[in-house]
Amino acid sequence: SPKKLDIPSRDEIGELARIFNDMNQRVYEIQQRLRDKISLADSELIATNEQLMARSAELEKAFALVEKIAITDSLTSLYNRRHFDACLAAAFSRTQRHQEPLCLILLDVDHFKRVNNSLGHAAGDCVLQELGQLLKSRTRETDTAARLGGDEFALLLYHTNKTEAMKLADDLLALTREHQFVCNGSNIPVTLSIGIAHLEAELNDIEALYAAADHALYEAKHRGRNQLVVHPFQNGVDGI
Repeated sequence: SPKKLDIPSRDEIGELARIFNDMNQRVYEIQQRLRDKISLADSELIATNEQLMARSAELEKAFALVEKIAITDSLTSLYNRRHFDACLAAAFSRTQRHQEPLCLILLDVDHFKRVNNSLGHAAGDCVLQELGQLLKSRTRETDTAARLGGDEFALLLYHTNKTEAMKLADDLLALTREHQFVCNGSNIPVTLSIGIAHLEAELNDIEALYAAADHALYEAKHRGRNQLVVHPFQNGVDGI
């Protein structure tokens, strides 16, 4: 409450003291109402700011989810073709500048149409999903694993030479053969055909690197499937 002047008498001085006290009280009440309004405004501003921060966090989560969906294959949770192509372009440019090793692996499921035709597309999807998990389990965080479409997958291996890529591909062949692919009680035997290409003088652009890996993949099928082939190859012998 405001300070008040003592009113010693009822004369003019006392009247002035009363007037001053009344004015002081009114000023105090006005100031108090202003403080209450400011306090209320501050509270509303704080609440609004908290709401904006919460909404911003929600939008960031939603944006991150949309961004993830845009680059992810919905069936296998691996990267999709669009994101893989972007990663390949970026990796190719970087490795060209710094002369670093880079390998591209293409693979697909042997006789995959037979699985769909004999057991149904649900069984085929089951095989692709489990294969996606196997690929995730065998790749590093720096690598890029993607489903390009259908039963075709790709691995982009950074700072990896041909020997290391062959070791990984051989492990994938064995791991896939040994894995129990089970769907609706049916045990589905699965093998892979794998093509490998690595950066070299002849492969001086992305299209050439991809074509080399694709050529090696089809050579693996030509040789009987369930195996890997490295580009370049001649007369049934890999160019190692």
